[in-house]
Amino acid sequence: MAERRMFSKSLTERDQFRQMCVRAQNLYFHLNLQADDDGFVDCVRGLMRCIRATQKDLQQLIDKGYIILFPSGIAVIVHWKAQNCIAKDRYHKTIYTRELSMLTLLDSGEYILAENGRQQDVNDSDTDCNPSIGKGREGKEREETHKDSSAVESIVQCLNEKAGTAFRASTRQTQKHIHARLSEGYSPQDFEQVIAYKVSKWKDDPRMQGYLRPETLFGSKFEGYLQEARQQTAVDRNTPPDLALLDDWGVQ
Repeated sequence: MAERRMFSKSLTERDQFRQMCVRAQNLYFHLNLQADDDGFVDCVRGLMRCIRATQKDLQQLIDKGYIILFPSGIAVIVHWKAQNCIAKDRYHKTIYTRELSMLTLLDSGEYILAENGRQQDVNDSDTDCNPSIGKGREGKEREETHKDSSAVESIVQCLNEKAGTAFRASTRQTQKHIHARLSEGYSPQDFEQVIAYKVSKWKDDPRMQGYLRPETLFGSKFEGYLQEARQQTAVDRNTPPDLALLDDWGVQ
């Protein structure tokens, strides 16, 4: 495996990167140093403990689009191929072929999750910068990625129906936020609960209607929104009925 790792100033000096906390920035550099020749890191949690980074720091990197975290705990550096050119005689293909098969490599050298859940072929240029992604894939991988794609579609459909919006499930940013929450263990039902709660709070408020969108609802505040929704549900279940109203209805 090659020992040298490169960083692009166009990525690390942009405002989006500098807006992250110092610990998140530090974590990004360390993840790059530990990555294999395809940009995959298998020691994320151990590395976080060593440099005292938190889950919130890791989440910033995910939300800002600097890394993708898989359910297996393996992470990949999104802009790895754009930053690192490794000579063919030093390049060693990653052993994490399952995670690799879930990605598409853009011409810009940026990894994204494959929209259709199928392994993509990467056009290998004549340079050493873009080793081709292989074609092998097992049936189980196909089933799991298809399940994730179906979840994204159902979640976006739920949002559109309840909020009267017209977001597309194929949009990259929408997929990124939903996949990030799914990889943390949240279920489609959790998304539906957040959607229903926030629609009830924001839909009739002209100042807040614009926030009924995937990047707001499914971003870094998702856990807080879910807790609010669950607390409201608990309150509603424990609230005694209005006896005067029941009397008006002739129930008593």
